[in-house]
Amino acid sequence: MSVIRLRKSAFRKVAVLTLLGLGSLLDGGGFAQALECPVPHPVGTQTAIQQTGESIRAYKNLLAAQGTGAISEIIAQLRQGHPKVTTSEITNLLVTVYYPVLNENASLDDAQNRACLMEFSSRVMQKQSTDK
Repeated sequence: MSVIRLRKSAFRKVAVLTLLGLGSLLDGGGFAQALECPVPHPVGTQTAIQQTGESIRAYKNLLAAQGTGAISEIIAQLRQGHPKVTTSEITNLLVTVYYPVLNENASLDDAQNRACLMEFSSRVMQKQSTDK
C-alpha cells in the first residue's frame, strides 16, 4: 500500500471515530441529555495543544466573525506552531473553541446546536484532509 493510501485510510479512521464519538455524546448516548460545553485538555497532557487563554479567545473571535471560513486559517496557525499536532487534536481544540460561539446563539435549541456542532466537526475534518 502506498504512503498516500495509508494516510487516507488513517484519516478516514480518525474522522469516523471522531464523528462517532461526538455523535454518541451529542445524541445523549448515556452521557448527557443537554448539550454540554466541551473543555480543553488540561495543559501539560500529551494530547493538549499548548494554547494561552488569549489565543483561544482569538480563535473564538475569528470563528464568531468569519464562521467556518476561518477554519483553514486556524488549522494553518496550529500546524505552524505545533508541527507534530494530530488531526484529532486540532478537531478537539476547534470544537472546544466553537462551542461558546454556537452557544451564544439563543435562537438555537439543543437539537440544532448538536446538528451545528456535528456539521462543524465534519467541516474541520474535511478541511484538514484537503489542506495537507
